Amino acid sequence: MSFQPKHRGFPGKKSVTFRIPNTNNQNFDHGWGFTASIGGGLAHFVQMDTGSRGVVVPAAVLGPKAVGPGPPGQIEYTSDGKIFLGHYYLTPLKLSAGGVSVTTVPIQVLGVQQAACDPAYPKCVVGKIDGLGLIGVGFDRGTSGPAPPELTNGFLALTGIVQGSMHPGYIVRAASVTLGLTSAGQAGYSRIPLQPGGTGPGDWNTESGCFGFPQISGYASLCGTMLVDTGINSAILGLARSQRPPSIPDTIPDGVSINFAAPSTVNPVASYTFTTGSGEPPAPTSVRWAAGSAPFVNTGRNLIARFNYLFDDGSGRVGFKPATP
Repeated sequence: MSFQPKHRGFPGKKSVTFRIPNTNNQNFDHGWGFTASIGGGLAHFVQMDTGSRGVVVPAAVLGPKAVGPGPPGQIEYTSDGKIFLGHYYLTPLKLSAGGVSVTTVPIQVLGVQQAACDPAYPKCVVGKIDGLGLIGVGFDRGTSGPAPPELTNGFLALTGIVQGSMHPGYIVRAASVTLGLTSAGQAGYSRIPLQPGGTGPGDWNTESGCFGFPQISGYASLCGTMLVDTGINSAILGLARSQRPPSIPDTIPDGVSINFAAPSTVNPVASYTFTTGSGEPPAPTSVRWAAGSAPFVNTGRNLIARFNYLFDDGSGRVGFKPATP
């Protein structure tokens, strides 16, 4: 099964906004949540994750409209090394939050039956899978495959997008999520064009971004790629150990000033600085190093405390706007 939304390159006429209160910073602490009926099954909690792609839930919550099981499948989350294994199903979703609901056409869903840990992550701990629920809506996530992005991304497979009244994309704010982009909804966003690529036709490469340590004398910001990842409340800096500041080569302690900027440090459309361990957004709960051959920053979800985040799948852009509710 394959489809391409009718609206590509111009705004749609409709959008749907889910109000998800951010009381006491709960969305920054735990993520933005929806209830999902998957294949007509009972309501199940799923967390929005812009750092992955694909719906991942226990197979037991799939309803009678889910077609399968199909081929075996698995997904590994590189932020913590957890691996979930099961079978793929083809099923529609009904997503709800704040009294608003939307439906999708049938998409690919991983019905999980077991979990494991990647041996490279010694701190990984896998518990019961009963409460597992993720709706991965990122781009350039995962490996190349025959399924187009719309077939694995619940935010891009809305009935309205497929029928042509909605433009594929979304906006994430501290206390709301909007699906479908309109001209009015995009007003005020500074946008960064994306390059086609990712995992295959219809996908986009990760946006450009930089990180630096303003208080470390003589150490210039490093630029590569940036992932806005609502799936985690920490942050990750990817860099070869030999290129890291000599004073913090292995761990990044509290009290370190870090700057994130996109797409570069010259006239950035989004830039902010935080101090590790300060305990208030936009500071993540922690920042760790990861190995990498090129500079990479995973901002975590606390960036949303400073900027609304827009992903325009139809036109190939991301956008940032000073935070509003």
